[in-house]
Amino acid sequence: MQITISRNGQQFGPYTEEQARAYVQQGQLQASDLAWTEGQSGWVPLSTLLQGIAPAPGSVPPPPPAAAPSGGGGMNDRTLAMLAHLLPIFAGFLAPLIIWLVKKDDPQAGFAVTEAKEALNFQITVFIAIMISWVLMFVLIGLLLMPLVVIANIVFCILAAVKVNGGVPYRYPFALRLVN
Repeated sequence: MQITISRNGQQFGPYTEEQARAYVQQGQLQASDLAWTEGQSGWVPLSTLLQGIAPAPGSVPPPPPAAAPSGGGGMNDRTLAMLAHLLPIFAGFLAPLIIWLVKKDDPQAGFAVTEAKEALNFQITVFIAIMISWVLMFVLIGLLLMPLVVIANIVFCILAAVKVNGGVPYRYPFALRLVN
């Protein structure tokens, strides 16, 4: 059985049933992702498909359902994503870290988890930049660099919060991608 996956309007695969199960265990696929196999008339959650439903053979998958304009999450999901970007202005990398750790296993909070990881990566980058600025203060360059890092952090955090509150995923223009 070949399984095609749809997440946020993008198709992935096809995968064998064994590959899909392995990817779910590794966290690369989620049980809530939509799945289709040959012969199915529509998309179903991957968890339903992996419970043993084996459809008859067919040919081409129907188009996946349109991605929700809300970024795949409900109001609570978007609010958590917004907080993951805004709270670091006051709490540093702790806020997105806590949101990510609490919600990473919740299949309904995919949008918030993705945005918390993005915010966490950016805040780690900002922390490194501030440490470098502190070291460079002894050469007086840090006196100029540190305020620029802080201002850039505030501006990008606000831009990200506005975007994700509207349901649009945000990717910082520069960030070390340390948390995947």
